[in-house]
Amino acid sequence: MKKKLRDLVPPWPDPSAHLSLCIVGLVLCVLVSFGRFQALLNHAVATLYAGHIGESPLLEGARMKYFAYLICGNDPAYSWYGLPVFAHFTLLFLGAAILAVVNYSNFRNGSKSFYLMRRLPDRWEYHRRCLALPLLTILAGLVLIPIFLGLFYALYLHATPEQCLQPNQWEVFRDSLGCLFLPPIFR
Repeated sequence: MKKKLRDLVPPWPDPSAHLSLCIVGLVLCVLVSFGRFQALLNHAVATLYAGHIGESPLLEGARMKYFAYLICGNDPAYSWYGLPVFAHFTLLFLGAAILAVVNYSNFRNGSKSFYLMRRLPDRWEYHRRCLALPLLTILAGLVLIPIFLGLFYALYLHATPEQCLQPNQWEVFRDSLGCLFLPPIFR
């Protein structure tokens, strides 16, 4: 495993440190996204009840916020929502792109070893060492987002009383899909 990992990073850094950095970034994004969604969901559910959740009756005509409003943070009634739940993954993707640029630039510093890398028999060795872990990090993030989106929707359905669900959940979600990652200043 160590040999295969060493083939995916430039020769000078510790491959375990590179891999740990990518894994820690993914774990932090997942934890922050989960915590933010849980806080938003708890607040939205609390607005449905007159007192404590589960102990007091539902408010007359109470309706739960749309799932898309919780995920995308675009509910006009609540300006404190701020960032979308998955905005942290955007920062992770940006960090992975910066890591790829740093890997390429480090081959150009000092002894200009990119000339040697381009002359190797395996012509993809240079690009593989610079791009492998950043692209794997981005791919892992893109796989985790739909998984957690499904988990968040299941939590949303579980926490919301049946009579408080809004109709047309998926139409509103489809219309809000463009703001899944971008903060409100870019919308």
